[in-house]
Amino acid sequence: NTFVDIEISDSLSEGVFKGYEVTDKEVVTDQWNNTSTVKILTITKAGSYKITKDKKAGTWRVVIAAKIDDTVNLTLSNVELNLSETGNSKNGGVPALEITGDCETVITLDGTNTLKGGVNCAGLQNGTNKLTIKGDGSLTAQGGIRGAGIGGGAYAPGGNITIESGTVNATGGESAAGIGGGYNGNGSNITISGGIVTAICPINWNNKPTYAAGIGGGYMGDGTNITINGGNVTATGGSG
Repeated sequence: NTFVDIEISDSLSEGVFKGYEVTDKEVVTDQWNNTSTVKILTITKAGSYKITKDKKAGTWRVVIAAKIDDTVNLTLSNVELNLSETGNSKNGGVPALEITGDCETVITLDGTNTLKGGVNCAGLQNGTNKLTIKGDGSLTAQGGIRGAGIGGGAYAPGGNITIESGTVNATGGESAAGIGGGYNGNGSNITISGGIVTAICPINWNNKPTYAAGIGGGYMGDGTNITINGGNVTATGGSG
């Protein structure tokens, strides 16, 4: 099996490598309509990968795009990816970590990790691709407006998520679940069997709770097949 140890840094060159690709040409727009370039690390093949990040590195995001029936085992070790400034009312932002392939992804947490998504995006956006989170470390996942902390972006479902261990703090953007669906998105097939998990649908700019579940569906979305059979879980939803 492939094992690749990758440090995200600005010296990481663009190109195609064993199991992954690096590109630096994605143009994003911020809330003031200014444009900038985001560098992307894309995992393209099944295997085991460990990602660390140089604290001096610029703006990066990670995409997992392996094929159906592949399994990607990814260790996040003290990785901070902050895309929260991307996007505005006309142009959506980008997720910090996005699973686009129909593969299964197993994320092992090591150290302290933070994933923050842009407008209409989750912090860790798997959609309905199978995702397992475990490990001894921690993850803070924060969605942009209308994006779940972990799960779906705006108008999209989030599900097939299992948390086995680790400390996971997931906060949705306005009208999106902490874990599950984005705005107008369902949240389903979510299982927590261990770890310390906090999932919050946040307050809005007017200091009022928004309409989504802590774990489950976003605003106007449904939550189904939510199972908690272990761990220490706190889930706080909005009103409505």
